[in-house]
Amino acid sequence: MTAPADRVLNFLGETAEWLSGEELARLLGISRAAVAKHIAKLRRDGHIIKSSTKLGYRLLAKNVPVDFDLVVPHLWTKTLGRTGWRSLDVTESTNNEAIIWALAGGPVGAVVPAERQTGGKGRRGHGWFSPPRSLMFSCILPAGPRHRSSPEAVTGEALAALVEAFCQAGVPEPTVKSPNDLLLNGRKIAGVLVESGSRAGVPEWLVLGIGVNVNVLQEEFPDELSGRATSILAVTGRPMDRNAFLGIILSEIERKLRA
Repeated sequence: MTAPADRVLNFLGETAEWLSGEELARLLGISRAAVAKHIAKLRRDGHIIKSSTKLGYRLLAKNVPVDFDLVVPHLWTKTLGRTGWRSLDVTESTNNEAIIWALAGGPVGAVVPAERQTGGKGRRGHGWFSPPRSLMFSCILPAGPRHRSSPEAVTGEALAALVEAFCQAGVPEPTVKSPNDLLLNGRKIAGVLVESGSRAGVPEWLVLGIGVNVNVLQEEFPDELSGRATSILAVTGRPMDRNAFLGIILSEIERKLRA
């Protein structure tokens, strides 16, 4: 039997319009107080549900976890995402996880996505804030001088092209701020971090980490970042399918690295 909160989510997901608490109560055969309780649970689960005393409730974005089975239909790679996959709920850093995996013999092309990071990393020891419903992942790339282009540059170009294709008319084009940031409306929406290691002068591992603010409300950024960071949802008003985004960006990165 479908849980009551899931039934509320299903009804909200069937329309782009507002549904009043009274109408939801009637559809579900429960009280309006019970509807409010289920809405609160759905919000705790990460779904973005707007509310209005006059209009009721409207689903802005579902919180669909990153899932390999949902990524595959959008993946046209030969290596990236094909050789290994470790989905994590919470981790300190996806780059740390990928580095540990690489040192243990993890395969080139392996990908580590996570729903939440407690210690995300930026360049020069800076931290990376990981808001809810963002996209955070790292992948193991071939170590050594096999890349014709910089992984940072390739990833920035691929991210910019994908975000530009998604954004509607009237939204400024995303810009790459060298070496590793992507800006939209002058605010940061994505960052790239490449880490590598060698032994006795021989390149041993190379890890590419990417963080993208996807379906994040502007008010979810802390005060110290709200003027410098934003998300695709905050700028466009439209949620993006994170699983599709991940499959496409992995495909574009591999294509550009092979070019």
